[in-house]
Amino acid sequence: MLVRHACVSRARSSGGNGGRSSTSSQRAPPSPSPRSPAKNTSCSSSEIPEHLVGQARDGDATALTEAYTFGWGPQAQAALHGELLRTLGARWDDPALAEAGRRVEQVAHRWTPLRVTAAHGHAEPRRHAADLARHARELHTAYARAVAAVEESM
Repeated sequence: MLVRHACVSRARSSGGNGGRSSTSSQRAPPSPSPRSPAKNTSCSSSEIPEHLVGQARDGDATALTEAYTFGWGPQAQAALHGELLRTLGARWDDPALAEAGRRVEQVAHRWTPLRVTAAHGHAEPRRHAADLARHARELHTAYARAVAAVEESM
């Protein structure tokens, strides 16, 4: 599964504890094996697209084949929450809230090219890595702008 691969990869590259520091009195939980599901793992919004790009650059299409269907969830969530914020901003005459909604909706829009490029690029992942990287940067920028707009509206 795409999320498991991305989060497990992060946990392994940071010493198996998800980037958390540990002391000698605290034992870090073991890294999940490639065959066991990852538990209690969370990823930031940028880790999944970065994982896709890394896999594509390595010529591994595994994550790319899952990206189209995986992206439905975060894309739908962004669209739903963006519409909610925009609608309530208009209803409550709160321009900052309405703008935050528009920024969150942009996150949903930025998922589309990433998902479609991954879906079409799975046969030749290296060839599509640069496009995936560009779409990942645009998605990351959209997330950052959305978070800033929501914080500003509060």
